[in-house]
Formats: sequence, structure tokens, C-alpha cells
Amino acid sequence: GYIGYKPTSRVFCMDCRSHIWQEAPSMLIARRFPRVSVLDGNIYVLESFKKYDTSNLMEVFDPKTQTWEHVPTPGAEIRGEYILKSGAIK
Repeated sequence: GYIGYKPTSRVFCMDCRSHIWQEAPSMLIARRFPRVSVLDGNIYVLESFKKYDTSNLMEVFDPKTQTWEHVPTPGAEIRGEYILKSGAIK
């Protein structure tokens, strides 16, 4: 999201036991409108801004190693132009 009207890569997590917020390792890319999902204990962040560079669309955080990694975006032959032309990313 935004901090001071600028996209940010900063991440904050709340410890559910103590109810205390702490800063976590920053994402690789500053995101405008991140969408977040958890799968197999990893946290996936997808940029949902329509005009975003699709080569940096998603990254994943591994809580065990405390590291972010880039997730490759499928090529146009797989995703088609649906994402770019239909406005599927909103």
C-alpha cells in the first residue's frame, strides 16, 4: 500500500499472541495495491494495479527463512492477453 502517498515495500506483522505490531523484512518491490494470500505457510503478494509491470507481478515470503522471492509471471502464451486487455487486474 501507500505510506505518505508513495507506494511502499515495507511490511508489518502483528503477533497474534501479544497483539504487538512489528516490522518484517521489506518486499522486493514497492506495491500500490497489494493482494495477499497464504498457501502452504508462505505469504504471496500480488500487485493488483491495472497498469503494473507484469514481470514483477508477484512475490512470496517464507516466514521460516524470513526472505522474499520473486515469483515468475506466466508468459503471454499461458496467460494470454486476458490480464492486460480485459482489465482482470483491478
